[in-house]
Amino acid sequence: MTTYKLTYFPIKALGEQIRFLLSYGGVDFIDDRFDENDWPKIKKEIDAHFYEDNAEVKAKKFEASKELVPFYIGRLDEQVKKNGGYFVGGKLTWADIVFVAILDYLNAMQKSNIIEKAENLKALKSKVLAEPKIKAWVDKRPVTEF
Repeated sequence: MTTYKLTYFPIKALGEQIRFLLSYGGVDFIDDRFDENDWPKIKKEIDAHFYEDNAEVKAKKFEASKELVPFYIGRLDEQVKKNGGYFVGGKLTWADIVFVAILDYLNAMQKSNIIEKAENLKALKSKVLAEPKIKAWVDKRPVTEF
C-alpha cells in the first residue's frame, strides 16, 4: 500500500488542512516536520512562496484585514447558519474540514480569535474537531503555536 509523506515546517499552519483531510479519510501518512535549520537546503529544492517582506506594505495589509476579515467571517457564519451548520448541503464536506484546520493559523496571522463572535462557525469547529479520526489526529499531533 502507498504511504504518503507530508513534508512541512514544524508548525500546523497551512499543512494542517492536508493532515486533517488525510486523517479524516483514514489515509496513513508520514508527518515529516523538518528542522528549521534545514530550510535553506529544502528551499532550493522547491518553488517556495514568500510572505510580504516590505514592512510598510505588510502593515497596510494588516490594517486592511481588520475590516475585511470580520466582513468575510460574518458572511461565512451566515452561510453555515443557512446550511444546517455546515458550509454546504447540511453535512460535513472538505470545506468544513479545511476551514477548521487552518483556523489556528488564521488566528495567528490576525492576532485574534477571528470566530470569537461567530456562533455558527464556533459550532462548526466543535463538530469538525469531534470527528473521531480528526480528533485522533489532533490528540496525537505535536503541539505547536500555530
